[in-house]
Amino acid sequence: MPMTSARRRGQTQQTSPLGRLGIGVLITLAGAGLVLYGLYQVGHATGLLGVRGTLTVSSCARVGTGKGSYIGCTGPFRADNGRTEDPAALVNENPPPAPGTELRVDQVHPGSYVRIDASRTEDWLAVTALGLTFLSAGIAAAKHRFAEGVTLDTRGSRSDRILAIIIVHCLLLAVLLGGAGLLTSTSGS
Repeated sequence: MPMTSARRRGQTQQTSPLGRLGIGVLITLAGAGLVLYGLYQVGHATGLLGVRGTLTVSSCARVGTGKGSYIGCTGPFRADNGRTEDPAALVNENPPPAPGTELRVDQVHPGSYVRIDASRTEDWLAVTALGLTFLSAGIAAAKHRFAEGVTLDTRGSRSDRILAIIIVHCLLLAVLLGGAGLLTSTSGS
């Protein structure tokens, strides 16, 4: 198979402007999806979106089989506002706490509960920051759809410098929050 003259000179084949725009749009949409989903989960991990309350653990057992299994703890749920009660609430909790332990939970909808927890909040904030990284990178790729190549550096235009700074800071924030979530979960807080 003969090599083209561009390949012989060490040049790489360029993506079409429409292809770069399409890739930029896909990365932007993926980033927006991660940001929205991450913020939704942060809202429940902090107890800001659902109905906050206390679940008093009656018992814990493995629910399901294989990779989809988890430790489910059941017990009565009572909302902080006193309007909602569920005698058989179920929350995923690993490691399982002792019977009688009170857990702060958020009722996503009747029958669905998640733990209000700093570690979960940090983890979902890390996902949100990663989504912001993808969002910024997608905007950068779409912005340069007709350029010879996509490069972000501090010597480019003002908007290139701003995008590069945003991307680096969001990625750094994602790593720091992910590490903080890992430390919090391993320390038992």
